[in-house]
Amino acid sequence: MKKPNLLICSAQDAVNYVLSHFSDPKTGRPPMTNEKYAAISIQDSNGWNYGFTLNQNRFCYDALTLIFDDIEEPETGRILMSESQAELIIAFLRQYDRVDTMLIHCFAGKSRSAAISKFAAELYGLPEPECPYYNAWVYDTLHNLYEEIKFTECSEN
Repeated sequence: MKKPNLLICSAQDAVNYVLSHFSDPKTGRPPMTNEKYAAISIQDSNGWNYGFTLNQNRFCYDALTLIFDDIEEPETGRILMSESQAELIIAFLRQYDRVDTMLIHCFAGKSRSAAISKFAAELYGLPEPECPYYNAWVYDTLHNLYEEIKFTECSEN
């Protein structure tokens, strides 16, 4: 069974990855890749976004954009990833398990996206990505919820 490559990156690297799929009309440079991908875009809640939103196109099957902050416990004025957001991430990863690349980004590409990628690697049966740090709340919420989902699915069958 084909499994996607996991691309963990910053917002800036996500834009560069998307642009690598298109030719440059000024220079005539051809696209660097034609990989099919799906994307999970994690944005901050501070009232500004990264200046872009990923959308479906001929290379991107779908993009899931969520807003939560890089925190591991509740903080006034900041948004902790919710269980309903974890459900959306799990469903998205399961739906697009056969793309060439699963692009997962947050602002810096080091904490929230690393946690989602760690979970995605487990889900897809891939080696754990090399991430020295990841957001434990995000990873634990995804992992624990998925265990509940698997138990419920097994009980129903």
